[in-house]
Amino acid sequence: MAILRILPLLLLWLLAGQAAAQTDNGVTPREAHKQRADLITRSSARLLYSGRGNAPIHEVSTDGTNWTQTFQRHDGGGFYYIFSNLEPSTAYTLRLRLRNSGGVSDPVTVDITTLAANEYLEVGTVIWNATASLATFGKIAGNSTYTFRVQTHGDKKDDIESILYKIRKEGGQWPDAWTNIGNVRRHIITGLESDTVYNLWLRAVGKSGYSSNRIQYSLISTGSAEAPDPPTALSTSATDTTLTLSWTASTGTVSSYEVKIDDGSWDNLGADLPLALSHTWEELTANTEYTLYVRAKGNDFRETGWVSIRASTNAAGVVLPTNTPTHTPTNTPTHTPTNTPTNTPTHTPTHTPTNTPTNMPTNTPIPAPNAPAAPTS
Repeated sequence: MAILRILPLLLLWLLAGQAAAQTDNGVTPREAHKQRADLITRSSARLLYSGRGNAPIHEVSTDGTNWTQTFQRHDGGGFYYIFSNLEPSTAYTLRLRLRNSGGVSDPVTVDITTLAANEYLEVGTVIWNATASLATFGKIAGNSTYTFRVQTHGDKKDDIESILYKIRKEGGQWPDAWTNIGNVRRHIITGLESDTVYNLWLRAVGKSGYSSNRIQYSLISTGSAEAPDPPTALSTSATDTTLTLSWTASTGTVSSYEVKIDDGSWDNLGADLPLALSHTWEELTANTEYTLYVRAKGNDFRETGWVSIRASTNAAGVVLPTNTPTHTPTNTPTHTPTNTPTNTPTHTPTHTPTNTPTNMPTNTPIPAPNAPAAPTS
């Protein structure tokens, strides 16, 4: 009975404390605390922090001039804000201040540098069989998509049977079943909400029956959903057994380029910086025409349309010098010599002589004479 009498009092005390925690008392709030950044990608970052009980308004900025209001509670306690539309490989100072009717707190800051355009985050390692072979997972987020890659290490790395994952929106329910994607090295999860935090579980299963420990991490679905523009300004050079294709870099965020020749398969040129802007095919047939293709891939693996150019290898044994003129020499005569007569003499008559009679008698022909008159006697 004593407990029943205490419970209402305890409930009132908790409600009063909650109300006080969100009360604007008109006193300028102290600055936020426990601030830190995580989930840093090429275009976004999450700021985590603890607020103050008398500050119902939170403001964030990257430049200290333009401030955005926020008030988003975090599952693990405290608050968070997602900075998006950031540039790759760029240093930022994330700023946070608290406000109420009494004024504005001093700002707190966190310095970050976004990832490079082709960079992946390493998010964890799983031990998936008794020999401690490892699978390392990388991640990169795009608008409404999330891509992870798998790298395996160890003497039995080929023993992986399948990769499994679960994903949920932060604060939501985990699905009951694991999604089995087989023995893959890259997978794209689609249908995510933009600028949203998700939690992901990953584990690996070996052919020998061993199952890995589970790793869990958070990710932000954000970034550009558009593929980069196709490469431009294609050009070629040749020998009798090789063709080299060169191009100008695509506009937009590019993770790598892919090339192929005729009906062959696409060959990825890799993501090492600086990205390759040319490729050479060898052991080709002399004096033969080929079609060369190139396309760009974005960070979320969206591909541009391909562009192509036709080129021929040289005849066997023929190597064209790189300085072969592409136009006629400038000293080649472009007109006939100036001393060659270019007109006919000016004294050539252009009309009939002036002494040729121009008038005939007007009485021509002359009438015949009159007949003699007849005698009168």
